[in-house]
Amino acid sequence: MKILMKNLAFFIAFAMLGSFSLTVTGQNSSKSSDPAQELVQSESSYMQIHDQYKLQLDPTSFVINPQTSENDYLEFLLDTVYIYTVSANPKRYIHTYSPEGLRLSTLLEITVNQNWQISTYVTNTYDSIGNKLTSLTRVFENNTLLNYSKDTFTYSVNNNILTSLHQIWENGSWVNDYIGTSTYNATGNTLTYYFEIWNDTSWLNYSYEFYTYDAFGNMLTAVGHLWVNNNWLSDRKHSYTYDNGNLISGLTEMWDDSIWVNYYQESYTYNVANKRTTFLGEFWENDIWVNSYNAAYTYDALDFLTITVEQYWQDTTWVNDRKEQYFYHYYGGLETVLLEVWDTTTWVDSTLSQNTYDEFGNTTKGQFFNWIDDDWGHTYDGIIRLYYDYCSKLEYFTGYQTNASFISLIVGNQEIISDNINSFICSPNPATVSTTITANIIDESLVDINLLRCSIRYLF
Repeated sequence: MKILMKNLAFFIAFAMLGSFSLTVTGQNSSKSSDPAQELVQSESSYMQIHDQYKLQLDPTSFVINPQTSENDYLEFLLDTVYIYTVSANPKRYIHTYSPEGLRLSTLLEITVNQNWQISTYVTNTYDSIGNKLTSLTRVFENNTLLNYSKDTFTYSVNNNILTSLHQIWENGSWVNDYIGTSTYNATGNTLTYYFEIWNDTSWLNYSYEFYTYDAFGNMLTAVGHLWVNNNWLSDRKHSYTYDNGNLISGLTEMWDDSIWVNYYQESYTYNVANKRTTFLGEFWENDIWVNSYNAAYTYDALDFLTITVEQYWQDTTWVNDRKEQYFYHYYGGLETVLLEVWDTTTWVDSTLSQNTYDEFGNTTKGQFFNWIDDDWGHTYDGIIRLYYDYCSKLEYFTGYQTNASFISLIVGNQEIISDNINSFICSPNPATVSTTITANIIDESLVDINLLRCSIRYLF
């Protein structure tokens, strides 16, 4: 039982009231977290900083929790996730954590002949303030865990990732594979990202990205260069404009010999609550802008996105393409997502995602269905969003069903023992069946109630 309040009133039922003492443990609410924003590094990481920036502005990405929890003394962490897929046997991810809530390991097991067998094992190390230093991946072969790959990170004094080195295990030693190097402005926004690949004995240039921002941290430009024939070649440029902090237009240009040429542009509109209501994408063809795609967004009275309708341009008219409807849990995570596609004259069911939550906003079960033979079934896999910790964290899995369990931490509790509480009301006293104890407590506290023949502990 957990109750958060300053004026403490609780009810205790027991067979016979005895003598007891009430002890309070002070609590400082400084929640631990991992400040490192890990980048996925590979050759496909080109312009990923730009792409991630755009993704966080997309209302359909659902990466931000619109609801905050009053229970900030508890943190829930993903323990075990079982994943069921159409194309493969079930598998499960098992996680372990440090006392501060940092993920130390992830064990992936698959079913072989109806028995669980280790597939991969990832272990992480951190510095004293929670920055991830290394991530080691091992694979299970011939009944042994063998080194496979390792990522090593360095950080600035402001805890921004400076370098991210990826190595692979070959012939008994670590061999360089690729490395990314970043620089930042004073507010932590990425200014440059330099990517190199290893060529047996030395690093070779691959890509170089440059970013600019306005005074509010909004990205203004993102320019990418590629290393071609021992020279840096301009490749693409994205430019953005804003109004009242809202992205209203974007222009993508491609480098053609010696000049930037138009390629693609987008525009957005917003409602009075600064929620995106429309999107329009156009391509540059034969010296004119040609419609390509549009989207319209609808919100409820609480500013939750409820409907997205997308259309594509065909010949000289807009044609319906897909429609999604969204339904939410109390803490803001998605409970149901219904996708319909346009079939000549009407919307028809396509896919359905459903999440089941516990009382703390943790997804205990996620399901993905597709419409087949006039019913919901599982004939192919889809993306399942798994929210947890009051829907403030989100991870993605592929399959038709996930079952998850969680562990919880008390965070920010430094176990500062205060004096016993001697001023309280116990009524009725004496009692034979039940009594109510009332006391005033200044701060959120962990309370020990010691009875003659038992001990009860509550967090207030």
